[in-house]
Amino acid sequence: MKQKILKIFYHFFALCSRFYLWRTKALVIGITGSVGKTSCRMVVSQILQTYSHKRVYTSPKNFNSELGMTLSFFQIEEYIPTIQWLLEVTGRIFLMTLFGSKKYDVFIAEYGIDRPGDMDFLLKVAVPDIAIFTKLDFTHSGFFYDKEALGREKWKLMQSAKQRVYINSEDAFSQKYKEVLNQEVTTFFGGDIQAKDIHTKKQEKEVRLSFLYKEISLSINLLWRENAEYTCLGLAILEELGDTIEGQQQISYDFEIQPGRFTVFTDRYGNICVDSTYNAAPESMKAIIKNTKTLHKELFPDYTLAYVLGDMREIWDATEDSHKGLYDDVKDSGFVFTAGPDMYKYLTPKLKEEWYTGEVFSSLSSREVGVHLKKFLKDSKEKYMILFKGSQNTIFMEEALFPILWVKDRKDTPRQSVAWKESKDEFFGIL
Repeated sequence: MKQKILKIFYHFFALCSRFYLWRTKALVIGITGSVGKTSCRMVVSQILQTYSHKRVYTSPKNFNSELGMTLSFFQIEEYIPTIQWLLEVTGRIFLMTLFGSKKYDVFIAEYGIDRPGDMDFLLKVAVPDIAIFTKLDFTHSGFFYDKEALGREKWKLMQSAKQRVYINSEDAFSQKYKEVLNQEVTTFFGGDIQAKDIHTKKQEKEVRLSFLYKEISLSINLLWRENAEYTCLGLAILEELGDTIEGQQQISYDFEIQPGRFTVFTDRYGNICVDSTYNAAPESMKAIIKNTKTLHKELFPDYTLAYVLGDMREIWDATEDSHKGLYDDVKDSGFVFTAGPDMYKYLTPKLKEEWYTGEVFSSLSSREVGVHLKKFLKDSKEKYMILFKGSQNTIFMEEALFPILWVKDRKDTPRQSVAWKESKDEFFGIL
């Protein structure tokens, strides 16, 4: 009964969103895929916000569901699960729909789906003028029987776009299905739009990525090729919207980095920490490990590489193979600490069976891993470069990272509610 009542509200919000967008003539850019949606949205939106003469808005949170996306169109970025709040928000949305002024010219939306039919509903909320497909990976997809079915549901966004579609030239699914599109198709990630001469530079206390887009030399504070490609994509969309940065030969840009999405810290014991605790899936886990190894080799070879890894959640039949399969990626490290039942059940025994020579610690709790890690690093005479990677869902890997951070760096970890921070201060005794 409760779900039926909520659906009524969702459909009303969707109707309001559609009418508001029609009335204000706002342009919608929609992004979907399994990998890189949020990073792409963050990079493209910040490029447009900086260089476009148009007003550009996107949710500061990951509001990409049937409720979250509709709230974001009205710049409501909070959710309180009470009837009173829902009724108050309904009134606000109704008034904004009929009488609200135009708040933005361009809205960048992330279209996230969980089950068949979800994209159909999101398209009732907003049909995009421009659509972007990042990359398909069969993860967080328990309601889809195979990767192809998941991809077809997401591909509906591409087919609905009013103007242009941007697809990843290295994504096999996109290349297979692009022939069915009637819109203009532009490829990025090494295609029509591409970043060239990508390399990493260490500048005093920070690491930056340098690359070329057309004749422009760029430097950004985000690492890895995908962020260079998303930056180029943002610049290409900027041009499509009628703006340009032509005439500039060099651009240095600092993105606002979302917590837990590959940020680099020096911890209180002098170790280099790579924070990728926001989420984890098989493909992203292996990619981040590979990227960390590259960073280690190029910039921090004097440190011993190590890993603190949490479960990859919602990967269903692939759970055992995906966790065991990490062994070859981490076997050359100084230590591996793991959090969560799947890591405990599959990777930890594999490390012991294969005579892994590094330190191993495993717990079901990321908080306990953090306590043990703090003591281990405090007593160690060796310096490490440590990758922290794991799922948010039930694992909360930031709890393993939190106790070894300087107080000033805690603002750059996920879930920064006052209660959460106070509980960690008391538990870890770090104040």
